[in-house]
Amino acid sequence: ELSRINVFPNPFRQSVSLSNLSDAFSGSDPLEFSVYDSNGRRSFDTILTDKVNSTQLDLANLPSGMYWLHIRNGQGMVTYRMVKR
Repeated sequence: ELSRINVFPNPFRQSVSLSNLSDAFSGSDPLEFSVYDSNGRRSFDTILTDKVNSTQLDLANLPSGMYWLHIRNGQGMVTYRMVKR
């Protein structure tokens, strides 16, 4: 279930942690993570194929500002707003 994923800290400085991922995997479908800046440009992409419960996204190279994290599985997508300091 995508809505159970925790994304923290927010605001963040270097990276964000994601937990409760194991419930979000749908069958053999991977989890896809994309980060978009306030202008809609994709700034970061990664895919998780191993069923883990938590991971960290290293976003240190992004400038300060507001971002949207899109998380997709085979069933749908959820979006989280994040702020980088």
